[in-house]
Amino acid sequence: MKIYKGYFLSILIFVVSCRNEQNKNLQKHENPNLQTIKNSQTTAAAMTKFELKPFLTIEGVGAASGLVYHQEKLFIIGDNSGFLYEYNLENKKLQSFPLVKNALNLTPKKIKEDFESITLHNGSLQIFGSGSTKKRDKQIGFSLADNSITKLSAKNLYKKFLETAMISDKDLNIEGVVFYNDKQYFFQRGNGEHSTNGIFIVSGNDIEFKSIALPLILGLQCGFTDAIVYDDKCYFLATAENTNSTYFDGEIMGSIFGCLNLDTFIIEYAEQIASTEKMEGITFYKSDDKTITFLICEDNDIEELKSNIYELTIYK
Repeated sequence: MKIYKGYFLSILIFVVSCRNEQNKNLQKHENPNLQTIKNSQTTAAAMTKFELKPFLTIEGVGAASGLVYHQEKLFIIGDNSGFLYEYNLENKKLQSFPLVKNALNLTPKKIKEDFESITLHNGSLQIFGSGSTKKRDKQIGFSLADNSITKLSAKNLYKKFLETAMISDKDLNIEGVVFYNDKQYFFQRGNGEHSTNGIFIVSGNDIEFKSIALPLILGLQCGFTDAIVYDDKCYFLATAENTNSTYFDGEIMGSIFGCLNLDTFIIEYAEQIASTEKMEGITFYKSDDKTITFLICEDNDIEELKSNIYELTIYK
């Protein structure tokens, strides 16, 4: 009898411990705050298990909005910065590269380029502005071979996005870009007046828009904040923010992590991973037979040159 009592006591202690250490231990439950959407596009089921824990804090980088891990280095952009940052994980050194003329670490909101998307393609980092104002339509190429910079404009491309999705320029808000199977996928964050979440698919001169229904948190619509393709699967981040503007920030209600099939555009699963943090960027870190680990950056929406990076591990 004593053996059984000890067994049940151990279980009780384990359950209480899990509840008291949110985002540190494995999760295997349905979040009552996450409202599942079920329709022809998504089943939005929950992941089986995941673990989210702090990875590092980088001093000198603020409002991190995107990151790429490559050869023991983290390349980071901030939505209020005119620099690309390179953090060496081995020697803990931080470098910065100006992407625009007279680059600032903290750029005033009215004139910032609002770099929200960064992805690695053919040896070059491709960086995009959100397009949410006329000043935010820049595309920058950064060569990893020689650190050279190529400056382009996404103005005409973004104009075609508006026409394709039949949305106003006030609603455009590109938050993530991936290259996959000779196509480009631009993730539109639906926190504008009409909350239009979706993906622009660019194939040569052809552009298509797929509207995506994302879950809600506490009654508020989640909007895409970044995406990445790994092993033929698209993993994304989305945040519920109490605002209907692509320009002004609002109270953060939580962030989710999910998996999206880019052939069917069905969301295979979605899970809330944070309740107050605005998770803005994701990159693949490592994997083994049982797990896949990503690095995620948080945009804290404050004027402080400090960025928190988290490690998210999902169990296959």
